[in-house]
Amino acid sequence: MITRGTKLEEGKIFRFSLTSRYAHWIHAIAYTFLFFTGMLLFFDLFDFLAPVFGGFAGAQLIHRIFAVVLILPGLIFIVFDLKNFMGWMKECVTWTKDDRVAIPTFLKELFGAKVKMPPQSYINAGQKINSILTVFATGIIGVSGLIMWFAGFFGYGLARWAYVVHSGMTGFMVAVVIMHIYLGALNPKSKAAFPAIFTGYVDAEYVKRHHSKWFDEVTAFKKD
Repeated sequence: MITRGTKLEEGKIFRFSLTSRYAHWIHAIAYTFLFFTGMLLFFDLFDFLAPVFGGFAGAQLIHRIFAVVLILPGLIFIVFDLKNFMGWMKECVTWTKDDRVAIPTFLKELFGAKVKMPPQSYINAGQKINSILTVFATGIIGVSGLIMWFAGFFGYGLARWAYVVHSGMTGFMVAVVIMHIYLGALNPKSKAAFPAIFTGYVDAEYVKRHHSKWFDEVTAFKKD
């Protein structure tokens, strides 16, 4: 991950590259369109959205377009920022004792208890879980959606099961996204990280509290 050469100035630390920010927002925009068009196609409650997307046929077309767009963030990351992509993947599957302790500690903090969070690296334990769940759920949603799209090829029996898996995993992903938005943009103790997804820079004090291992690495390199 970004460490050596990381900019540390005026109380800010450079955290997210331009590539990662583009990938994040393409992913977020694609999921937003997929969610609302999917709700329109699946539930009568969302019929009021039909004019917004040009009717049900228009919503279906837009849904399929953004299903393809959803693939782009991973490709962009791999092609333009492979080093950070591989670093991110490696960190997500590397769990330390501090990470394992951080999960129950975080849950206590979430419910109002005063706790001392164990030292965390560039990606903390909560972010690792979010990343793993997002990759897993997106993969399942993508595969089931592909089966639904080409039901004639895969067989209508399998397609019927794909609808169940697709809708169930989408509901799960909505819960993950809601928690991600709350912790990243609204929670008083972690919302300081939110501007970084626009500018790339995050408050140094936030990093010191929530990513102390990475903070020590960055400041140590600056002293070299």
